[in-house]
Amino acid sequence: KFFVDQRQRFIALLIWAFNPFLLYAVYVYGRYEIFAILFSFIALYFAKKQRVFLSVIFFGIAISLRMPLVIILPFFVIYFAKNYWDYIKYTLIGVIPYLLVLQSFKLFSGHDLVASRVGLGFIDYFAKGIIGTGPKAISLFFLLYPLTIYYFYQEKLRMTFRKMVNYSTIGFLVFYMTCFFHQHYIAWITPFLIIAGAYNRKIILPLIAASIAFFVYVDIQSNTIPTSL
Repeated sequence: KFFVDQRQRFIALLIWAFNPFLLYAVYVYGRYEIFAILFSFIALYFAKKQRVFLSVIFFGIAISLRMPLVIILPFFVIYFAKNYWDYIKYTLIGVIPYLLVLQSFKLFSGHDLVASRVGLGFIDYFAKGIIGTGPKAISLFFLLYPLTIYYFYQEKLRMTFRKMVNYSTIGFLVFYMTCFFHQHYIAWITPFLIIAGAYNRKIILPLIAASIAFFVYVDIQSNTIPTSL
């Protein structure tokens, strides 16, 4: 169980049942985001229980279903790691499921997805939101994301499950604000948003405002959503 307090459980249920991002991605857009969300929930459940291996491996499965979720893996790794070897070990455990999927696809279909998924094209996917032009252009994602990781790492000595969820949520927001992403990607934040919202009810009103901004933008853009909510 994530929550002991009955009010927190009720808030979590409300966010799950009436989360417009999830309703849109699954029931309107017709995408299979629910599978990645399920494994993210399981990973968070085991993180709460301090079951390190199970938590990281289940989040690795979520990554294998939706590759951009890899940006959240460092929050799990930093949360669990106690030494330098742990950082390497948990990172490898987290990415192995995805690499197995790529190799299986190559084996059975004959197509090599490794170059397209982990090459320059993938990096360019995160580098779309820039400020400036030419050689002076700066990717906002590659500026704000490392800062988020850095500040989270500074909390290492005071680390809690709640802080891990909160910073992971911030990591998602950095992605949504600075990168081009398909509309259904917005649903990925759901497990983290539910837990963060239940722990801190102050984010519910900003969630409502973000929901309105999201759907206004969806009404304008038909294929992809660049930059901020």
